[in-house]
Amino acid sequence: MPCLSALRTVRRRPETNLTALAGQLGIGLPNASRFCDRLEAAGLLERTVPSGNRREVRLAVTAYGQRVLADVTERRVRGLVTVVAQMTPGQRAAHGGDG
Repeated sequence: MPCLSALRTVRRRPETNLTALAGQLGIGLPNASRFCDRLEAAGLLERTVPSGNRREVRLAVTAYGQRVLADVTERRVRGLVTVVAQMTPGQRAAHGGDG
């Protein structure tokens, strides 16, 4: 999901600005801004304008956004563990596992 990707990018690089986010995601500024609109409306992201540069918009993941990312990561890991547990040793070895 592009919005989750945007959120992860901002989390990895604190105080990322909108231009940097667009570059990291390989998208245009209007799309990055729309992602941020959605994330901010959901309480996952906040935007600030530094006093020294009114043209820059900095982004930060909120505490709620941090919890959502942790929850998504946990659910994905549990899903992968389940899939790997159902594989035979031969299947795990064929997919790079230690079999």
